[in-house]
Amino acid sequence: MLILDAHTHFACSRWEGHKWIHNSLEEAISVQKNNGVSGCVFCSWRAVLADTLEDFVAGNKETLEIYDKYPEYLYPGLILHPVFFKESMYFMDMFRERGLVWVGEMIPHKKIYQEFDDPAYEPLFKACADNNMIVQLHNSHGVPFVAEKFSTLQVVASHLWQDVLERESKIPNLMIDFSGMRGGCVSNSLTQARALFGAQRMLYGTDFEGYDPLPFLVRAKRDFPENEQGDIFAGNLLRLLKKHNSCPAFGNLLDDK
Repeated sequence: MLILDAHTHFACSRWEGHKWIHNSLEEAISVQKNNGVSGCVFCSWRAVLADTLEDFVAGNKETLEIYDKYPEYLYPGLILHPVFFKESMYFMDMFRERGLVWVGEMIPHKKIYQEFDDPAYEPLFKACADNNMIVQLHNSHGVPFVAEKFSTLQVVASHLWQDVLERESKIPNLMIDFSGMRGGCVSNSLTQARALFGAQRMLYGTDFEGYDPLPFLVRAKRDFPENEQGDIFAGNLLRLLKKHNSCPAFGNLLDDK
């Protein structure tokens, strides 16, 4: 069965802002491959956690450098930052020129702006909607606000955070990936999310490298019937990328969807 991980983080080089789990990019990719994963959507922690312009720029550049090494296995996510708007638009143009349509996973910049519903984020999300981007956001109270305010924006909420799931399930332009603690470890969380969203609005994701992929694979195969597994593991993601006019991804798999 084809398996694509919609939520991962990789790095080419060590960065003092984050302790990496594996010794190299190649080692990390081999772990995913050894678990039967055929491709990953990823971004760099350096960009995600950036507090400085230097880290923001270096992290997004690193993401593209990693993608260029493994274009048939990896799909890059752009990170945007409300403080660095001009630079964010520069990278958005760069991604769109290459046919790359994924943004995130983004997290709220707690040191400056507490939530995604802060007005400082609005120009970024408007630009994403205008450019037909898919925006993956770390789940929080601000995520349903964004999806409701920007009804033409495709939002992917990351992690099964119970406080917002029911509200999010009623928003048509919002899907969810079940990465993180509740997707891989907390009892009954996947079946509850499936009851709310249905398999057509869910994506397989792990938050690798931080989480071992095996528990997610085991639980997904247990908690989704066989006739839904093709969608959550790969079909939904491929159709989403194709709908947003992505460039060829994962070895031209979009051609089949």
